[in-house]
Amino acid sequence: RFRVAALDRTAADVRVAVTGPMSLSPDGALNGDVSLRITNTDRLPELIAAFLPAWRDRAGEIAGALTAVAGKGGTVETKLTLRHGVVSLGFIPLLELPPLGPPEAIF
Repeated sequence: RFRVAALDRTAADVRVAVTGPMSLSPDGALNGDVSLRITNTDRLPELIAAFLPAWRDRAGEIAGALTAVAGKGGTVETKLTLRHGVVSLGFIPLLELPPLGPPEAIF
């Protein structure tokens, strides 16, 4: 088990900050409950599409779920759940992260 003290990045006028406890399963999938803060959520689809091309088709859907919480052009502060690499906002699955690898290879 490990804790993300602060992952805070800004790109394309979108600021994303993540904090909270996480763990890796034996196959390297992330698990945890983290706090997420995003500013300028209306710019999020273009940021997702630019940095994560494989998720381009889902960028609007992911941003839409977060914008619904924040309001247009706003800031969202919410909790995300990671279970076996699946990132969810409440009961809504947003995306699946690939395994990072076995914990002993990372730590």
